[in-house]
Amino acid sequence: TWSGWLKRSPGSLHDIFSAGQEATNDGLYSRFRIDSDDYLNYRQWVNTSRLDAYLVSSMKLRDPSAYFHYVAIYDSNNSTNSDKVRFYINGQRVTVFSSNDYPGGTNRGWVNAGSKTHTIGGHYDGGSTNADSFWNGHMSQVYFLDGIAAGPEEFGYTDPLTNTWRPKKYVQSGANNGTTWSSGTTAGSIEGVRPWALGFDGREDTFTRPDSGQVASIMFDTPINFTNKFEIRGARDSGNTGSIEVYDGTDAWIDVSSSFGSYSQAYDYPRVNITSSITSPVKGIRFNGVSAASQPRFTQIYVDDKILIDGDTSNMGLHGFYLPMDGNTPIGKDQSGRGNDWTPVNFGGSVELPKATGAIPILNTNEA
Repeated sequence: TWSGWLKRSPGSLHDIFSAGQEATNDGLYSRFRIDSDDYLNYRQWVNTSRLDAYLVSSMKLRDPSAYFHYVAIYDSNNSTNSDKVRFYINGQRVTVFSSNDYPGGTNRGWVNAGSKTHTIGGHYDGGSTNADSFWNGHMSQVYFLDGIAAGPEEFGYTDPLTNTWRPKKYVQSGANNGTTWSSGTTAGSIEGVRPWALGFDGREDTFTRPDSGQVASIMFDTPINFTNKFEIRGARDSGNTGSIEVYDGTDAWIDVSSSFGSYSQAYDYPRVNITSSITSPVKGIRFNGVSAASQPRFTQIYVDDKILIDGDTSNMGLHGFYLPMDGNTPIGKDQSGRGNDWTPVNFGGSVELPKATGAIPILNTNEA
């Protein structure tokens, strides 16, 4: 989820947030932007043979004198195709598009990819050390939540007296309280290059699993309480054998293996919701391996939609950040507690942001 309050100058392409390529011109990128015709859009190439995603709003954004609150959610694992990418302006969802090509499958896109250059208010598109499509305007209260799909109500609210949309601080609540989840009491044989810590590092491209044909378990020092949802991003082995069990609030091992699919790849596992099968709190997890190359595994645990990360207190995900850009804190200094700082380039000062001063069109008009 990306959230920010923006005021722009008209008449040119403005990138809001992008993951592009600085070193080589491979043409692969993910871009959230307002184009030169004043339409909000998301554009993504995942390979050179086809455009993977391209969404363009039908309504024009024609008021350069005003602040607007923008929220973009990329949720490729969502089972509803039209919910894989969602836009909100001043708390209202954008629902009418002139192009609505949503990302295919569970494609993760390029945001958070280590091979890409990430830019706030600009874009790199290969072969140059200079970004282009700069954001020409103001930007404030910028949040990025990694692995979390949060609606606009998490960042703003409607003032009941004036009926205007106003900013509010995102509440960084969740199960992460500084606990090192992987340091619980372990038993059995976990694979040496896939230790428990790889299930709690916040990454999608690492995982933990037992040695071939072995049992491995971890009992958490701090039981994991959940209110609405407990999910594991993981899989059984490629032959759909082996098991994944959870030690829950009934003080019993619950076999949840039937909820998981069979996968042989190293990542891109689905999030599996096992809430209905277990009772809070979760006290442990156990693998039963098989005598084969692939073993049951998991890469992340989600508790009420927040990723468990060793030592974390931000509850904003591994790459999450918060840049107030309010004139009171250094522009590129992450205030989330994650330490994901940015290098500011060509900033020109700061102004106060009390509320949204612009309104979205009553109708989804596109007249000039």
